[in-house]
Amino acid sequence: MAEGGKTEHIIGSRVVQKLMREARRLSRQIDRSLTPIPAGWSLASYDPDILFDAFPCLQPVDGFQLAAYQYYERGNGNGFVFAIPVRRWLPEPPEEGFEVDWDSSGAPVFYSSQQPLPDWMHADVERFLEGDGSPLSYFQASIFAREVREMGACRHGCSWSTHEVLTSGA
Repeated sequence: MAEGGKTEHIIGSRVVQKLMREARRLSRQIDRSLTPIPAGWSLASYDPDILFDAFPCLQPVDGFQLAAYQYYERGNGNGFVFAIPVRRWLPEPPEEGFEVDWDSSGAPVFYSSQQPLPDWMHADVERFLEGDGSPLSYFQASIFAREVREMGACRHGCSWSTHEVLTSGA
């Protein structure tokens, strides 16, 4: 028992390292599939749902799937993942592209004077994750949220992939 009568759950360093290795392996697999990437905005050529393969305690909320846009310019790029209803597809990006801002949670907020995004597209992907209730599922959800924001990132678009989770075994 921890201070205050709360139970502590410790996730071992091997579990953390294995999870990170598998998530990064899938991310690299996606990165290798990105060439050639057209300049500007496009529908992503990868399926972001593949990331669930690295996180066995997680699944999308029933009735939802992940889909992504890709932005690429002069060797730099970012992927933007959304939770959308099953049997829906992201609309083609507008010709002028999107303006992107970030909300307080770090989720992208998209603007387009030409084409407003449908209400059924959700950039706050974390709200559409369902865990199995185990302490490990909460840890996996935290790492998943960071990895999904990094999908499709190239060069200067990368931020999370340069970080490591420190463990007592590191």
